[in-house]
Amino acid sequence: MRPPADRGRLTGGVTTEELLWAVANAFVALGLISFAVLKEDPEFWRNSGGWPVWFRFVVKFTFHPLVVVQAILHGFHSIRTVRRDGLNLGRLGRLGLVWILWGTATALSVEDNVVELFQR
Repeated sequence: MRPPADRGRLTGGVTTEELLWAVANAFVALGLISFAVLKEDPEFWRNSGGWPVWFRFVVKFTFHPLVVVQAILHGFHSIRTVRRDGLNLGRLGRLGLVWILWGTATALSVEDNVVELFQR
């Protein structure tokens, strides 16, 4: 448990570290969702789409490693937070939101691959 001085009235008992972690993870998850959508769009991979080659390279080679890294880091953070501070409704909501965003990015990628598998 953290000392009471670290928990402010305005944040509802949320530490700054916890808030920054949730915001950073949400931004990474939203980035992964946009990568997943772009990755599955055939127009994105054509030169006529207007996307720079370097950006296509970034999407192609960083999407899956980022998904795995974010899952591992968020898993460790979730376990550490729950063990250290316990679980309440607000904390469950914050952790759950980021897991839902991560799951959405993963599901978008997996869904298109499964559809493609059955169309062959």
